[in-house]
Amino acid sequence: MTNSVSRGGAERQTALWAFVCESLGNEVEIVALHRREHLYPLPESAHVEFMMKSSRLDLPRIVRSVRALAQRVDVVVAFQAYCGLLCYLARPARPLMFVAGGDPRRLRDSSRMPRWLLRKMIGSAAVAVAPSHGLSDCHRAMGLVPRSGAWVTIPNIADDSAFVPGTADRSGALWVGRLGPEKDPLLALDAALGADVPLTFLGGFGALRDDVEAAAAAADGSDLISFRDFTPRPWDLYGAHRTLLLTSRYETFGNVIIESLAAGTPVVSVDCDFGPREVLAGARFSEVVPREREALVAALARVVERPYGEDEARECREIAERYRSAAIAPQIADALELTLAGARTPAGVA
Repeated sequence: MTNSVSRGGAERQTALWAFVCESLGNEVEIVALHRREHLYPLPESAHVEFMMKSSRLDLPRIVRSVRALAQRVDVVVAFQAYCGLLCYLARPARPLMFVAGGDPRRLRDSSRMPRWLLRKMIGSAAVAVAPSHGLSDCHRAMGLVPRSGAWVTIPNIADDSAFVPGTADRSGALWVGRLGPEKDPLLALDAALGADVPLTFLGGFGALRDDVEAAAAAADGSDLISFRDFTPRPWDLYGAHRTLLLTSRYETFGNVIIESLAAGTPVVSVDCDFGPREVLAGARFSEVVPREREALVAALARVVERPYGEDEARECREIAERYRSAAIAPQIADALELTLAGARTPAGVA
């Protein structure tokens, strides 16, 4: 169960998990609360149902649908807190796996769910999954644990189609995401202008869209800044840029990091907990720096001024390869078996 299967990192992960579950020999049913444009590809054999939620009045109908779904499947998988809550309310007859997509310390940014209700929801799950060790640890530290105590870390999947050769003549920085406060696009704008590096904003929507466009138009060097609307297949844009710039105030994983690396494009990221520091640990050509303008300006300048070579491209793709569906599938299979087995916690669960 998911919010939608379009326009979002967690939503893309739902689609990729569906393909992995199918490859493992499972029949897949997908229930999405909303149907939006730019649907991600889904398995042809999957049964997809859109709830078309528009208000709270739809809640009883959706809960009934979730309860009916649970009668037809062996495991219910809920992506993100709100879908987990709907499954909790439905009291499904089958074991529930909860896949966390948000930082529980910042619920107000993504959900109105009080922490006590989040605790009850997660506590009803047989197994809980997070994409990074830091996020798993964060939930545990806050007392947010499934009934077995098993938090399983399964990294997000890199879409196989993201592995593109890219162009030989790469230039500028790419920023990808929703133009909202939690992604801090204004910091990215300031850093790019400070480094005199062309910057493309890819996303096209968000509460700060007007503010960012106005700041770009008013700045010296406004000709360095461009905007591109959301596309579900941005791979060639990753491969055309010299670096990806990530300025989020927090990330639970950072899908854009592995998508950029898959195109052979290194990353300049602020250290914002969890994702960047884990994915880019040990990288020589990508950088994780303090969340400060001058640190970003210096890192951007270093990457852009450095000749792009085979060693750099190789490192980027080698990191991204760790997150291909074939590499993640065994971890998803183990989590499904753990859920079916009554969430008996094996040695080594993170």
